[in-house]
Amino acid sequence: MPQRNQQLPAILTIIGLAVCLFLSNLLIGLLSDRPGLILLTVNAIVAGVIAVVGAVVFFRVILPTHRQDAMFERIDAITDEHLDSLVRLQTVHMRGDAHGKPGFDNWLAEVNYFVTDHVRPGLKPKQCASLERQRDVVVQCIAQRVAVAAQRGHTDRATR
Repeated sequence: MPQRNQQLPAILTIIGLAVCLFLSNLLIGLLSDRPGLILLTVNAIVAGVIAVVGAVVFFRVILPTHRQDAMFERIDAITDEHLDSLVRLQTVHMRGDAHGKPGFDNWLAEVNYFVTDHVRPGLKPKQCASLERQRDVVVQCIAQRVAVAAQRGHTDRATR
């Protein structure tokens, strides 16, 4: 599964700005004749910068990560519903042709068909757009998930 959590750099940025605010207040308090007005101005500017950076981090990093996680959770749920048939199809395609060559391309074409005809209709419109941007990753995740299920003996349950 691809790594989808990118929140740590955003949190470190906000912490860094808060430390800068503290150090600037300390420095201005020590060096100024009238620290009250200057501190108020610096605090307002730094608080504004922190608010802008926080909003950018939220809308550019945290919210898209949350939406992407929700998309992958929905893809996992749809894959679970069809896991039995996907394991059977993977077994058929990976057995190989008459010359013993495994059908990797046929299997990936089958997973692409599954994404188009089963996964995509179960997603929201914005998730569909994200799916198309990350289609290769989604196909690889589904193929890997089916391979793991097949190795764990999921085929026994699928043939009952």
